[in-house]
Amino acid sequence: MANKLLASNLLVIVLQYGMLLLMCLFLYRVIHLVYLDFYSSTNPSLLVVKPKSGKLKVINRGSLVTDQAEFPIGETINIGRSEGNDIIINETTVSFEHACISYYCGEYLLSDLKSTNGTLHNDLRIQDDSVLHRGDKITIGSTIFLFEE
Repeated sequence: MANKLLASNLLVIVLQYGMLLLMCLFLYRVIHLVYLDFYSSTNPSLLVVKPKSGKLKVINRGSLVTDQAEFPIGETINIGRSEGNDIIINETTVSFEHACISYYCGEYLLSDLKSTNGTLHNDLRIQDDSVLHRGDKITIGSTIFLFEE
């Protein structure tokens, strides 16, 4: 009987300390989130990484719809055959939503959007996201761009 009483008292103590630990963890998370919220509102530029000034220069126009010679890249730029894209290439070998360039973690990434004929980065067909560097060549259909920062 004394062993059962001792075991039950020990179990109650362990549960009480466990509950205390969970409450402390909860309070820490709340205070940490409040701190982050306050810190980001006082200096939002520290949390938002602004894109560099990337641009695409047209080397070969192909079936490019516009006469524009350069396209500035903000956070993203979409390339394809449909009207909803930032750069429209009216060519049957170009998918409606063909490729995208996005700024992520300080780098510009070229992504093929599962197009039928693929996207070439420096004459190589890309499978996954590809990091762009100054002077890289991007080929979509018969249109060729040069990436600059």
